[in-house]
Amino acid sequence: MSDEITKLIAGGNKIQAIKLVVENYNIGLKEAKDFVEAIEENLKIKK
Repeated sequence: MSDEITKLIAGGNKIQAIKLVVENYNIGLKEAKDFVEAIEENLKIKK
């Protein structure tokens, strides 16, 4: 699952990634957004 989320974020599909997190992890929109943004920031650091 996290690979799919990472691929969406890397491909610029942040909204789709947030939707996927909300649907699969049963968390709210704010928490999912924070989660996706943390992954996004981590990807930027690794580059």
